[in-house]
Amino acid sequence: MQIINKIIEVQTGIGIGIYNITPQLLQLLEASGVKNGQLLVFSRHTTTALAINEYEERLLVDVKAHLEKLAPCSGTYLHGGPPLERCAPGRTGECPLSPDGSDAQQQ
Repeated sequence: MQIINKIIEVQTGIGIGIYNITPQLLQLLEASGVKNGQLLVFSRHTTTALAINEYEERLLVDVKAHLEKLAPCSGTYLHGGPPLERCAPGRTGECPLSPDGSDAQQQ
């Protein structure tokens, strides 16, 4: 059984993003010469989700709106750090529950 490992890098933006990686996957499959088999796609990043769905514009708007309601970028979270600070303009990264104002992750 042949196993081929490839990495796809996706440049992401600030906040919630949905990225169609189908073209990159098709290109990798074509270049591999594999005609029959399985394709496993996973993310090595903990805050990334992979979903298989239609890439339909109105659906993407709905998904982004739902995710923003579920976990708004402007929300106050106990975890944080630089990525969350970039996500929500004006966010200081301070945890309201830490007495000294330091990030909860550092305690």
